[in-house]
Amino acid sequence: MRHGRTWSNGEYREHFGATAEEARSELRDLVLRGLVTSTGQRRWVRYELAVKP
Repeated sequence: MRHGRTWSNGEYREHFGATAEEARSELRDLVLRGLVTSTGQRRWVRYELAVKP
């Protein structure tokens, strides 16, 4: 994400070896903390680093 790449849940799981529930929980936590933004819905959600003001 640091290099402008967006990630899907599946890509995150594959890269980090996480289960579906672990990836969902970790990505949700990053969004809630304001570090990552998400776009799209359901199967098409993409995650990217939040832009700092």
